[in-house]
Amino acid sequence: MSSSRKSGFEEYVSYRPTPEMLAKIQETVKEIVEECVDKKLEKALSKLLDEKLEKVIQKLLEEKEKKTEPKIVTLEKIPMEEAIKRIEEYIDLHQGCLTSDIIYDLALDPDLVIQALKKLEKDKSVRGENIDS
Repeated sequence: MSSSRKSGFEEYVSYRPTPEMLAKIQETVKEIVEECVDKKLEKALSKLLDEKLEKVIQKLLEEKEKKTEPKIVTLEKIPMEEAIKRIEEYIDLHQGCLTSDIIYDLALDPDLVIQALKKLEKDKSVRGENIDS
């Protein structure tokens, strides 16, 4: 993951609401909904809110579980032309990415990625830069 994407991700993670915060949000919204004149609307909004918050909380819990489990990535060896196509699409969406980002995110064999990048650089489709860690 590139350093700029990594710091943005860390910032996102550090501001992710806790289940307690989500409960407070839910309570506040329910208070607002209760002020509605139309009781049918109040019930519909309250039900929708409960469903949405339950999904958000469940997703946060699932993400937490995923982070604690080691992730095993199987790196693929695919034909060079297919690799080039995938890599070009990836670079279009992730300007300034690192070679390691491509390898990890696309789950491609490192030698294949390096060869494909060299070919793309030779064809002037991409421009590589050396960076210091």
